[in-house]
Amino acid sequence: MQKLMMMLALFVSVGCKGQKNDGTKETAFKFADSLIGNNNFILQRYDLVFPEKVQQVLQKVQQAMTENKGWFQEYFNKNYKEGEGLPYNEKFGVTAEEYKLIKNIDKTPPSPVAVAEDTIIVLRTDSRLKFKCKNRLSVLDFLELDLGNLCLFVDADIIPYNKPIHALQSPFGEWTGYNWKYVKTNQEYELRADSLTATLIDVSVGKTIDNRKLLLVKVQKVNSGIKKANVDVLGILLPLVVKTGDGQLKKSF
Repeated sequence: MQKLMMMLALFVSVGCKGQKNDGTKETAFKFADSLIGNNNFILQRYDLVFPEKVQQVLQKVQQAMTENKGWFQEYFNKNYKEGEGLPYNEKFGVTAEEYKLIKNIDKTPPSPVAVAEDTIIVLRTDSRLKFKCKNRLSVLDFLELDLGNLCLFVDADIIPYNKPIHALQSPFGEWTGYNWKYVKTNQEYELRADSLTATLIDVSVGKTIDNRKLLLVKVQKVNSGIKKANVDVLGILLPLVVKTGDGQLKKSF
């Protein structure tokens, strides 16, 4: 599914609408702090599943891209426009009508399907928040919030605060929150996929109108056109149920 999601991004402009940074940086860090708190939690991770017809079209296009790598690379370099994606071509292996399903993906949104749960240990030291995934290595192991200096780190990269978010439509319904985003690329004006070296790190925290806590983390790294990292975490924070000394069950938040 991740391959299909990456390919989808080439054809359409996908993302949450938000406002420009309007002095809400401190509020954003306070919100993240209150959302996470001091307690360990369960991160219930989700995958996004498109309707079967859309998946079939995406798979056809993926096969055509694989069989015509040279042509597709040249077509991409000449025709891709940020925010617009790629115009239709019969070599995509689908009809123009089928291609509209991809371009109009907002009319057939994906459904969230729970795929795994990770126990996350919260490590708070003074004004710093770190995390440790109990089950296996996770991108959250590299995430750190410095609440004193208002900095967010993913591994060695400082992720700048970007903007508040008010998403009216999403797989989880309406939600509000905040976004941090880091983009570095060797190509500013002309995009050539074969020589692209770029890093994208995108972190969002939020709360739905029914009070579900959201955490979204995306890490994509490409070196000279070769994918080096592709991590996409879409999760809901759930309380960890623990047994107290008297044998009672207690939620972590």
